[in-house]
Amino acid sequence: GALLVVGAPEGVMDLRALLGLSASAVRWVPVGTFENCEDCVRVLREREYVSVATSPHVKGRVNVALEDKKAETIFGVDAIPRLAVWFGNEQKGLSAESISASSFCLQIEMRGHVESLNLAVCSGIVLWRLAAIRYGNVTCAGDRGRLK
Repeated sequence: GALLVVGAPEGVMDLRALLGLSASAVRWVPVGTFENCEDCVRVLREREYVSVATSPHVKGRVNVALEDKKAETIFGVDAIPRLAVWFGNEQKGLSAESISASSFCLQIEMRGHVESLNLAVCSGIVLWRLAAIRYGNVTCAGDRGRLK
């Protein structure tokens, strides 16, 4: 099962209002909210999730490029049944606590001077790739095998 953990940005008091801005898919995924990162990490560990940080910089214990072949072995559902992926925002990135709690640091290889993607783009790329690794080819619902 999936669990969406949302950390509200500073100054956002009503998390439900924040989630109301998200896609309706949030309605189908349980949402966990926590007062602080320590509580979140504790619950994830109790539920036997393996945490993965996402960052353009080398920060984790084991650093893996998303498009690297070894990502398929490391992040397969047989290797890690429960996977928690941490995303930071463009300004502050991830907290030191979430990075230290992560077993891996997942990176999207980038060329040129751009060092980061916005959160929506990054999360879409990472989650699509991880779903493909964990559950096979990911296609559009309307595809129905028409495209070869």
